[in-house]
Amino acid sequence: MDYGRRSKYKFFHSAASAKKNFNLISCIKDGDGNEVEEQNQIEDVFIQFFKQKWGERSCLLAGWPLNQYTLDTEDRNLLCKNFSIEEVEMAIKESTGFIAPGEDGITYSFLKNYWPILKVKVWTAMQMFFSTTSMNEKWKKTMILLILKINNPKFAHNYRPISLCNTVYKVIGKVLLNRLYEVIPKLISIEQAAFIKGRSIQEHILIARELFHKFKHSRAAKGLVSIKLDMEQAYDSMGWPSLNKVMQYFGFPNLFSKLIMECVQNPTFSILINGKPTNCTNAKCGFRQGCPLSPYLFILCSQLLSNAIIRKESFGVWISHNSPRITHLLYADDVIFFAEAKISNVKVIKSIINNYCSWTGQSINSSKSRILFGKATSRWIKRKIKGIMGYKEVKEFSYLGAKMTVRKSSKMDFQFILDKILLKLNSWGTKFISFFGKITLVRSVILSL
Repeated sequence: MDYGRRSKYKFFHSAASAKKNFNLISCIKDGDGNEVEEQNQIEDVFIQFFKQKWGERSCLLAGWPLNQYTLDTEDRNLLCKNFSIEEVEMAIKESTGFIAPGEDGITYSFLKNYWPILKVKVWTAMQMFFSTTSMNEKWKKTMILLILKINNPKFAHNYRPISLCNTVYKVIGKVLLNRLYEVIPKLISIEQAAFIKGRSIQEHILIARELFHKFKHSRAAKGLVSIKLDMEQAYDSMGWPSLNKVMQYFGFPNLFSKLIMECVQNPTFSILINGKPTNCTNAKCGFRQGCPLSPYLFILCSQLLSNAIIRKESFGVWISHNSPRITHLLYADDVIFFAEAKISNVKVIKSIINNYCSWTGQSINSSKSRILFGKATSRWIKRKIKGIMGYKEVKEFSYLGAKMTVRKSSKMDFQFILDKILLKLNSWGTKFISFFGKITLVRSVILSL
């Protein structure tokens, strides 16, 4: 028994030490390409990068498409009814216990275990927020944890910022989200599959595969085209004025809109670099990745894109004669357009993209966006479309972790799944795990992919 415990502790200590060394930022390149190694210089590089990233966005709040989806009186009454302590307790009960805490150091487990002692003071403070729509500034203080996007990162943009919000703030966010969750399916069109109950990523992948199978055999005179957008820093660049207007656009009551905006606006950030927090910096745009509300507020704003496409109704692809026309697929910020390869269609798509970016403050990463053509598309049409869009033509691309191509799939198309599994298994130092532990690890890794 003692040997088993020592092995377990040795394993977790080794894993924690390896992760700490892996995440150590020993050097970084600044905006001019100069490499710095001192802790204070590294901090300055990240602070300047995030100040620019979270700078104020210019958003066009006029000329938006007509909205087919709005809240009715019953929905608005649901959102506006008085908040209760039972809603707070439900939000705490639904929360996972050991999520990383924010600056306050409080976990959900602490709240759950000591709720009988804390509930009067916590509920009194929350009631003040719900009635005045003014939040204590300390609740919005956020620690930023940097997660690697790639191996061997050299620049600040190679890291993804994850927000460690204070626990009281997250509980408030969950209370508001539980109400929003009741009405949001009515506002989001079926093209968006992310975060909506009853819609799944698997369905989107199957639809996309069927569409690309159509690309192989289409009899359309000019062939078919698919355009995959890469939204640049999608969550971090959404403009706050757009969110405020979106709340009015969908008919949210003023009180609920003010509560949401107070949660989103004017947070202060301190970036954790090698375990040391930097000085605080303010954000003027974006949604925090780590805030419970962020994914749902993002898809509310991105519904503008779908509404603009629905309004045009001038392009799309039919899988069969009796099927509905499919113009685009959305999964959060992953966007694919489908159309006949006509110059007029592509100009309409380009116009919609430009309008959406001007409405929300979003921008497209042209170097990572892709165009894929059907087999029947001529070289002349391909050249014209690539010139209009400014994106690279490819024979295949990845969508939601699955490879999309117009050729017949082969074994090698799925090799990346095995590679990911092996990479995850090897990173855990399996020599410290028993045989049955290895079986459990394999199962959990495969199910997480």
